[in-house]
Amino acid sequence: MLDLKRINKYTWENYKSYFTDIANSNIKFLYRGHSDERWNLVSTFHREAPKSDIDLNYYITSILPDVHHYISDIINEDFDFLNKNHLEIFLSMIQHHGFPTPLLDWTFSPYIGAYFAFREVDEVSPTSDYVKVFIFNYELYKHNFSQPTDILQPEPFISVIRPVARHNPRIIPQDCAFTITNVKDMGDQIRKLEDESQKLFLAEITMSVKEKVVALRDLDFMGINEQSLFPGLDGRCRSLKKRYFTAPEVGKTQSEILKELTEQLFPKKP
Repeated sequence: MLDLKRINKYTWENYKSYFTDIANSNIKFLYRGHSDERWNLVSTFHREAPKSDIDLNYYITSILPDVHHYISDIINEDFDFLNKNHLEIFLSMIQHHGFPTPLLDWTFSPYIGAYFAFREVDEVSPTSDYVKVFIFNYELYKHNFSQPTDILQPEPFISVIRPVARHNPRIIPQDCAFTITNVKDMGDQIRKLEDESQKLFLAEITMSVKEKVVALRDLDFMGINEQSLFPGLDGRCRSLKKRYFTAPEVGKTQSEILKELTEQLFPKKP
């Protein structure tokens, strides 16, 4: 993946410079941002299902039809879940409105990926020292592995899908693609496949949470903000909230607080 390793630590300026080179190379990757470097590639379904002991078969055959019933007056369309395209459109729609699915959101833009990495950093008490952006070489991955979409098949799989934007106006501005999977931790599965094939499919870039303010300012200048990524009144109001109520800098991280406490308790001898 050009000069990237599995794990890479960048500054925001390094990040922008690197992806300028990527743009000039005309190579496409998928990107996903996490505001806490410790978070894994786990879908909302795989995070929530263990709480209620729900499996994918029950989810597809019982839960989705029930969800469809309760939102049918809003979407005004019948979906046939035996139809692959219908299922993908429905899952992407409810995913973007907060219902757990076996999908993960990705974007073709490294800057949108960075936006989602910095977006949820708590400016007063950040929970992590670093944000993370995953870089998925999906073309190489697709070349090496089949792309099934039957979520109920027994074999572990990860597939890249691009549903049309019907009922989901966020897909286009967010330059979205999704992965659909039946494995709990997509990152662990990809690492296993990397070890077997001796190829790099997934890289990670971490950046300090302290860079949130300058990064979001730069991204806003590029036209990447709540208003552009979330069409509608909610996105516009959140965009204005960030404009007027953003802290001038990010507060101390947990590791910084721990370091200060340690130095107070165990001062260095002169």
